[in-house]
Amino acid sequence: MRSGAYAAAWKPKRAELVAVRAFSQSGGVRKPVSHMAKAVRGEVARALLRAKRVPKDADDAAELASAAGFEVELTSGYLDVIAPAVS
Repeated sequence: MRSGAYAAAWKPKRAELVAVRAFSQSGGVRKPVSHMAKAVRGEVARALLRAKRVPKDADDAAELASAAGFEVELTSGYLDVIAPAVS
C-alpha cells in the first residue's frame, strides 16, 4: 500500500508483495488515478484489515477486496482497483 518511493526503500524477505494501483474507467478507457491513489490504497487497506480473515496470498487479497465492494483485477504483482470515473 506504500507509494513507489517508499516501496522501493524496503522489501520484506518472507512475504508475497502486491502493489495496489488505482484507475478510473469511462467509456472503456482506463486511466491511472494519481490525485486520489493514496485514498484508494487506504480504503483497500481498511477493507482488508476489517475482513474476517487475514489474506493468505494476492489472490485471497483480491477476493477479499472484491467482497468488500471494490472492482479489482489481479495481474502479476498488482491489485488494480477500478473506481467509477468522476464527471
